[in-house]
Amino acid sequence: VGDRVKYTLVVRNTGNTTLNNVVVKDTLWESGMRIMLGDTPVTLTGDSLTITEIIPNQEITITYYYTPTWRDVGRLVNEATVTAGEVTDSDTVTVIVDDGWTPNIPDDDDEDVEPEVEYTPNWLNTEDHFAYIVGYEDGSVRPTANITRAEVATIFFRLLTDEAREEFWSQTNDYTDVASDAWYNNAVSTLSGMGILGGYEDGSFRPNASITRAEFVAIATRFFDYSARYEGGFTDVSYGDWYADCVQASADMGLVNGYEDGSFRPNASITRAEACAIVNRVLHRIPHEDHLLSESVMNVWPDNPKSAWYYADMQEATNSHDYDWTRESGSVVEDWTDKLPERDWSALETEWANAYSK
Repeated sequence: VGDRVKYTLVVRNTGNTTLNNVVVKDTLWESGMRIMLGDTPVTLTGDSLTITEIIPNQEITITYYYTPTWRDVGRLVNEATVTAGEVTDSDTVTVIVDDGWTPNIPDDDDEDVEPEVEYTPNWLNTEDHFAYIVGYEDGSVRPTANITRAEVATIFFRLLTDEAREEFWSQTNDYTDVASDAWYNNAVSTLSGMGILGGYEDGSFRPNASITRAEFVAIATRFFDYSARYEGGFTDVSYGDWYADCVQASADMGLVNGYEDGSFRPNASITRAEACAIVNRVLHRIPHEDHLLSESVMNVWPDNPKSAWYYADMQEATNSHDYDWTRESGSVVEDWTDKLPERDWSALETEWANAYSK
């Protein structure tokens, strides 16, 4: 439960005549879902799709991805149904289902509650839940605002383990627009030396530019020993795009989702909330709005309402805390136990500079 699963349906005409207008329907399908019909991507309208024609002995493969939840147990993909427009007694349609997934139903009485982790990032601190986003002087956190390339560099720099930061520490870079006294220089220089960050063909880094969704997932996936080949799952990502394989890898690992219209919007600026949601997934942080601390204890923000989809992710990003693991509706989530002081990142960076610089 909670893992992104690749489902494959094979529809085979085992009859003797051509079948027209074959309608395929699956209990997990929803309007707007992105589906591959053979080698052709389609966007589902309603909860079914129609195959215009299937000749005798022909197989049509339907492929899609889905992230099952606890509520999907007992509502699996093998409940797919097929009907044809012109079926006689001798004409039949066979559906072969490969869901690639066996439900793992947890025992609520299990004392050792831990999330199942398939992909572990390198060099990042996944144990301590320190805040990595700071609010603004006006009391806001601006979850729907864009985030710059320098800010993203700083976030991941703060999340490095002490060992990684010491090993890769750098205050020098080859970018034309990252000065040695810039507030983001240490972060950009260190992460660039690690191969996590990169610049542009003109030699610039463009620290104050808003980062795109494609650029962000490319950075996030470089922390993992996992790569993938693009499978054509988004309407606006082409096989030849420089970021196509990164988008596929991030989708495979459950770091990102597309939009309801089947797009990924790779060149759109990522919002602060979207960035925090991805960072939390990279770190295996799983906040839940019902298992945080009291708002009288936490840092709270007037522009991060409880009703927003990003509420828990933004609280995770802006509150240092201790936690245990617990179950909520069958899923493993964080149960916050104590508020911790926020880290003084400026003071820590000075301390690291004194320790690591030569």
